[in-house]
Amino acid sequence: MKKVFLAYMISCLVLSICHQRAVQAGDFVLSESYPADGQTVTASDLHNNGIYLKFNNPVDRKTTNYINIYYVTDGFMCGMDVCGRIEYAENDTKLIRRLDTDTYFTRGKHFEIELGSNIKDISGNKLRTPRISFKIDDCNPTIKLNISGNSSFYDCGDTITVQVHLTNPACGSKLEIEGKIWLELPDKRQISLTDPPAIFILYPDDDISFNLLNYSFSGNEPFGLYKIGARLINPLNGNYYCRDIVSFEFRPDKCP
Repeated sequence: MKKVFLAYMISCLVLSICHQRAVQAGDFVLSESYPADGQTVTASDLHNNGIYLKFNNPVDRKTTNYINIYYVTDGFMCGMDVCGRIEYAENDTKLIRRLDTDTYFTRGKHFEIELGSNIKDISGNKLRTPRISFKIDDCNPTIKLNISGNSSFYDCGDTITVQVHLTNPACGSKLEIEGKIWLELPDKRQISLTDPPAIFILYPDDDISFNLLNYSFSGNEPFGLYKIGARLINPLNGNYYCRDIVSFEFRPDKCP
């Protein structure tokens, strides 16, 4: 009798495991996404990568029109395949939404991707993931330039030190920069201090300081107001990034 009962229990356990595997095999789930649910991303990363949804089974293309993007901050909803183009990849298990023509995905905004049971795989299994919520961080990707001197007035024998400070926030992008630096004399003539222009790469989260000028006045320089300015541009198209100017005066009170 014990052997019969034991055999019965083992058969029930085997049937239960088989049933669970059968259910799991028929599940249609979202296995990966970018952005992930609850993630905060940068605007540049989002535009570079796009939005993608990765499923465990090939999706039925006829049901992808039920995927909606809710622009929470702006207060409207749009079909994922209506306000942009969808690309299918990896045997239709991956959907990619490109953002190259969508101007709403900017810093500080909140979005939700509405999924739900109307989305099915090619076997008719319904999706079990309801929605994905993500945000774009509100970091300002603007690079900053600051020029500073150690004084506003100089006399014979004094040394002027001019420093440049460049910052590119973590949410910024890798940029090729052309730096132009000039000196304006008291008679308004301008002299380039970068010939040829300095071209360099500025990476996200860079914080760079360097001495631009270290000069001691001898008394032979023109008296009056000087200006040192710097401007950062894109070397390919000339687009302007930022500029800064510092002024100082050479007064010959101590000159022989």
